[in-house]
Amino acid sequence: MNIHSTVHVEGDVTFGKDVKIGPNVCLYGPLDIGANCEIYPGAVIGSNPQHRSRRKMMGVKIGKGSVIREFVTVHAGIARQTVVGEFAYLMAGSHVAHDCFLEENVTLANSALLAGHCHVMRNANLGLNVSVHQYSVIGSYTMLGMGTVVHSRSRIEPGVVYIGNPSKPLRMNHLSMNRSHVELQELEDERKRFETLRKQMR
Repeated sequence: MNIHSTVHVEGDVTFGKDVKIGPNVCLYGPLDIGANCEIYPGAVIGSNPQHRSRRKMMGVKIGKGSVIREFVTVHAGIARQTVVGEFAYLMAGSHVAHDCFLEENVTLANSALLAGHCHVMRNANLGLNVSVHQYSVIGSYTMLGMGTVVHSRSRIEPGVVYIGNPSKPLRMNHLSMNRSHVELQELEDERKRFETLRKQMR
């Protein structure tokens, strides 16, 4: 492990192998950081959720191989653990609110913002300054163009590029799916899983 001497650790925090944590990072337990994670200066992980009446209960889990850049904030869960899945890349200034669940290989660009209880499916890519309403589901292999706003009634289906405010489909995200070798049957399976997740949010 390579943990800078200025890192602030409070509560029950566990570290996987070969973790690298830069200066002035604040870590609040319960927090589980997976192996080979890199956390850059100024990030704050596991602090209390931004909620007027409720405080953290369930903590945060960061999956292995994730990169968390400068001044990222990840808040502790209330009803469930806030989860950042394996091999996530959270760019500077992005925010993951309480009770969010990010599956593997999710990318949040600079200042992308997730409100509470969002579920981001695998390989989704949220561009600069994207804003996502609470209880939203972001489909796998989607791309949200910079400045896109996901409203409460938005449908962000797997394998599609979205832009605008409110978000609207632009085209299929062939680039992401080709890179991930996604076949038609897998995409159909992801669409079914997307619908199941949306029903669970209601």
